[in-house]
Amino acid sequence: MHTIRDIIYIQYSIILARERFKITDGIQIQYHHRGYIKSIFMGMVKSGKKWSELIDKIDNNNDNIKCPFCGKECDSLLTEPIIPITKKINEKFTSHGFVTNLKNTITICPECSKLRNGLGLYEFYKKKMPNDIFYYQKIPIRIEKKYLQAVYYFHEFSNTLDKIDLDGDGDLTVLDIDYILH
Repeated sequence: MHTIRDIIYIQYSIILARERFKITDGIQIQYHHRGYIKSIFMGMVKSGKKWSELIDKIDNNNDNIKCPFCGKECDSLLTEPIIPITKKINEKFTSHGFVTNLKNTITICPECSKLRNGLGLYEFYKKKMPNDIFYYQKIPIRIEKKYLQAVYYFHEFSNTLDKIDLDGDGDLTVLDIDYILH
């Protein structure tokens, strides 16, 4: 049975494959390179390494011209946390400094910020693409990578990495990754 850790590792494996083969569509990468994704995932699971040893370091510089969520050019991009600072997040994690750390920030246009309104990344994309069952495979690589790197630590601190179905809907999905925010 898969856990939150497994779902994070699977999504991260897909990202690494998307980068390696320069395919932005998560559905296409799974169709053409399923074996490669599985080998990355299994390597992560079997390695016994800490998350910080498994992840690629990413460029924390934000694109100050385009919104990474919608791609629209905007003169007034906002800087906000990639892990939304909800009341629960504030209560549990503020003392750890990560919530207000620059590694937790992204730039976003005012329209996407308003639509996002404190949602986790997967919840936001589900809301943004309500008729697309593969919404979670359309997230820009840089944003999802940064989000997974951050949200992993929130799950680790909360001892939920080895849990299943956090939102209680009967299925373990990417939305369970976001559930820690509530």
